[in-house]
Amino acid sequence: MDRLKALLRQPEFHGLLLFISFLLFVYPLLIVLNNGGTAIVLLSFFFPWAIIILMLFLVSRSYAIEENEDPKNGGGE
Repeated sequence: MDRLKALLRQPEFHGLLLFISFLLFVYPLLIVLNNGGTAIVLLSFFFPWAIIILMLFLVSRSYAIEENEDPKNGGGE
């Protein structure tokens, strides 16, 4: 679990997430230009969006856990 928290806190991971997000949202636009159906386009927007939201949630939780463990804020043992 500590390795995952360390990965989620890396600025390089945030940049990678931005790059992957950009690629995932450009792909549906290419489908529209090549006679893609409406359902395929909607699904190709929804699933990347859901994955990105999940990754952003995990990143935020990795920082929130650190703040809760701070003895100054009443956390920790």
